[in-house]
Amino acid sequence: MYTKVNSLGGNCRPHELLDKGRAGINGEQLHAKPVSDVSHTIVCPLRSQFDIDCMNLRGSCTGEPRGEEFPRFTEFWLEKPADYADHMQFYALLDSPSVAGAFRFVVKPGDTTFIDVEASLFVRKEGKKLGLGALTSMFLFGKNKTRFMPDFRSEVHDSDGLLIQTASGEWQWRPLVDPPQKHRITSFPADDVAGFGLMERARDYRDYADLVSRFELRPSLWVKPLNKWGPGTVELVEIPSPSEWNDNMVAYWVPKQKIAAGQELRWSYTISARMDEPERPPLLRVEATRITLEHDKLPTRFVVDFTGTPVPELATNATVEAKVQTSKGEIRNLVTEPNEVTGGWRAFFDLLGVSSEPAELRMTLQATGRVLSETWIYHYQNP
Repeated sequence: MYTKVNSLGGNCRPHELLDKGRAGINGEQLHAKPVSDVSHTIVCPLRSQFDIDCMNLRGSCTGEPRGEEFPRFTEFWLEKPADYADHMQFYALLDSPSVAGAFRFVVKPGDTTFIDVEASLFVRKEGKKLGLGALTSMFLFGKNKTRFMPDFRSEVHDSDGLLIQTASGEWQWRPLVDPPQKHRITSFPADDVAGFGLMERARDYRDYADLVSRFELRPSLWVKPLNKWGPGTVELVEIPSPSEWNDNMVAYWVPKQKIAAGQELRWSYTISARMDEPERPPLLRVEATRITLEHDKLPTRFVVDFTGTPVPELATNATVEAKVQTSKGEIRNLVTEPNEVTGGWRAFFDLLGVSSEPAELRMTLQATGRVLSETWIYHYQNP
């Protein structure tokens, strides 16, 4: 039994969705009657166990510097679950000037909520950038802030970093930044990406001291492909925002292949809304990034704290050292030391000679040739 949420002006069953999507290739626009809770996002199924709204899940996006096109879910079919079922299934049509699509969602609620997604997209216009598994969130400032914010709270964000799992097994962490002036798009090579997500790592109330928003209870969103996605990149879009009321962070995967008009694209993946992080090897993870700006003839200093599950079989007298690379400027005064308070490690270094050009920084902790941590990545530009 299926319940239709809104109407395209005619009856349609779920197995006819692909025909509806293919009709869109030829320019037939799929118009829906206005319904207030149907848009380019799906929010309601993805709430945390604390009943706190989380980030937005989007069917796709076409993010470009000259402006973004928002594909819109125009119609839903809800399948009535059996008694005592542990999941719910629904279907949707997606529509925009550049793409039409048909989606199947299987929602499995719990402490961690999973949504299995099957998507068929039909391209109307070639040359558009197509983003898959698009996630949006909010980041105003965190531990890495480099400008004064007139706010009693020490941090304000729904997510504080982008986490990527590459096909080779590397885990990458990129702290988020609210850029001061212009929006920024950063690309990360991600052929056959194993997973990516916008994560909230700061889980202590004292990180925020906000009795209303309770940012420490905001869930993270993690996208895990269920089939081979092929060559592509994960893109992170950071948009300047003066307040916490804007979703100014966007992450999605972009295929490398040229998208032709009339082409059908099929993907399947799982999105999880979670308070913890996806299962991973015993690598140290980045806990915090802090920055002291250049002042009084002293260079800019980065302080990065790592924590997490202790690395097995690491000798107590093993020398742990940070390996740092920069695309601009010079790294000096690099120090790695144990953090006796957290049981983790701290690495700090100075960055010189950057001037006004942005620098791309990368760092890992290593011992005896072994990588002990995820890869810390940072985009830095002098304010």
